[in-house]
Amino acid sequence: MIIDDIAKILKKIAISRGITLVEYGIGTLYAYAIVRENNKRAIGVAFVPREDITRGTYIESASINDVDKLVSSYNIAEKCVGVAILNAISQLLIKEEKFLTRGLLELIEFKPNDLVVVIGNMVPIVRALEKRKIKTIVLERNPLFRSEDTLPDCLIKRVLPKATVCIVTGATLVNDTIDLIIDYSKNCRIRAIIGPTAQILPEIFFDLGFTHVASLKITDIEKAKWAIIHGGGARIIEKHGIKYVCTREN
Repeated sequence: MIIDDIAKILKKIAISRGITLVEYGIGTLYAYAIVRENNKRAIGVAFVPREDITRGTYIESASINDVDKLVSSYNIAEKCVGVAILNAISQLLIKEEKFLTRGLLELIEFKPNDLVVVIGNMVPIVRALEKRKIKTIVLERNPLFRSEDTLPDCLIKRVLPKATVCIVTGATLVNDTIDLIIDYSKNCRIRAIIGPTAQILPEIFFDLGFTHVASLKITDIEKAKWAIIHGGGARIIEKHGIKYVCTREN
C-alpha cells in the first residue's frame, strides 16, 4: 500500500535525524501529531473519517518507531494518528521557498473538453469549478457529505478513467483509496491532492504522479491543537496556518 511505502521513507529520515514525537491526539474531525527536531517543532494533521471508526479512538501510546504499524492498522483511529505523524515529519522537512501563494485553480490551465473528477466533496472547490462552467463529477465516501449530484466513491473505477483532471482529498491517505485513485487516473493530465491531510512532502506525491499539492503549513501549533481537540474542522484549523500550493515544476 502507498501509505506504507511513505511511512518507510519518512520513518527512516526521522530516525536518522533524531526527530521525536512530542504528543498526539484525536478530535471529532481531525487527529494531530507534534514532532520535534532539536528546538524546532511541527504539527501534522489528518482527517478522521468518523463513519469508518468501529474500534474507538483510544490509543495508549505511539512513537516514530510505531508509525509504519499505525498506518497499516485495521483500527482507523490508529491510521489517523499514523498519517498525522507522517505529516508532522514532512512539515519539519518541507522547503517553504517552494510554496506558491496562488490558489490551486488559478494554477491549472483548463481546456474546453476537460472532465474534472473531484474525490471528496470539497464544497469550495466544487463551487468554484461550477462557477467556471467546467464539467465536473464529484465522488464522496460519506453519505452525509453528498449533495444531490454527488456520487459514491465506489464508482471510482467507472468514472476516473474518463477524467482529464482529478482533484483528490488528502483524506484518501487515511482510507487507502489513494492506491485505487493513482491506478485509475492515468489518463489525467492534472492530478492534484489537496487539503490539510495532504501535508506529506510534495516530492513524494510528485513521484507518485501528482502534478499539484495544495495543503496547509500550520504556524501556530498550540492554537491549531486547541482547535482540533475542541472539535474544529478544516476551516478553523486553516486560521492558524498558511495555505500553500507546490507544483512539480517549481
